[in-house]
Amino acid sequence: MDGRVTGFTTQRALLAELSLNSVEFFGCDLSGLRWRDSKLSRVTFTGCELLSSAWEDITLESVIFEECKLDYATFTRLRT
Repeated sequence: MDGRVTGFTTQRALLAELSLNSVEFFGCDLSGLRWRDSKLSRVTFTGCELLSSAWEDITLESVIFEECKLDYATFTRLRT
């Protein structure tokens, strides 16, 4: 909760059952990330690469993607 993640890099990682509140991801490479069964509230992604990421059963409340690359990203059963 309430923080900033800078320069984080993943390859084929799985994030599941997370609850993030007031977090900023800045300049992260989250390509190939699988994210499921989670809730993101007031989260900002700035200058991040989310290429081929897969988002499943995610709740997004006040989430912003600013200057991000979302090529080939998939969103399944998304609640906003």
